Amino acid sequence: MFFRFGVAVLIVVAISLYGTSLESEVLSLKRQIIRQSYRIDVAQEQLVQLRLEVHAASSPVHLLPKLERGELMAIRPSYDDDSGKKNERPKRTVADLSRQEKAPIRR
Repeated sequence: MFFRFGVAVLIVVAISLYGTSLESEVLSLKRQIIRQSYRIDVAQEQLVQLRLEVHAASSPVHLLPKLERGELMAIRPSYDDDSGKKNERPKRTVADLSRQEKAPIRR
């Protein structure tokens, strides 16, 4: 009889220890989730701040004075460069495309 009582007490103690270990594991996982959500919130705030800074820095109100002072270099893109091409005619125009002979449509 004493043996059965001892085994029952050991089983109850083992189950309670296992439950305690599971509870501590759940709490540590909850802590990790809370930390990760905090980091996500901080990263989103930083993203918003950086977007605002980029928007403010790239506005014409801020860029024009820097251009006038010479702090920024204004370089024209190559497709806007018309120097040396003013006397040349374009090789193909829309009118030229419409004058081209078209192959007959086969049915």
